[in-house]
Amino acid sequence: MIYNYFYNLFTKVIFIIFFTFSFNLMANEQPDYTVIKKDNEFEIRQYTNFLTATVETEGERDDAIGKGFRI
Repeated sequence: MIYNYFYNLFTKVIFIIFFTFSFNLMANEQPDYTVIKKDNEFEIRQYTNFLTATVETEGERDDAIGKGFRI
């Protein structure tokens, strides 16, 4: 009985920790920017220089995503 209580508590704590930190793991890095003009619905931003990489693949979406990671 006590074992089940601690097991359930441990499982919940691990789940909460994983759930909390998983959002940061999936986040994309965003380049630095300065807001030039701000309106209610949009912002005009000036970004610093940054480097991006893209890959073009062919095929169905799921297959193409897998191919893109293997390049």
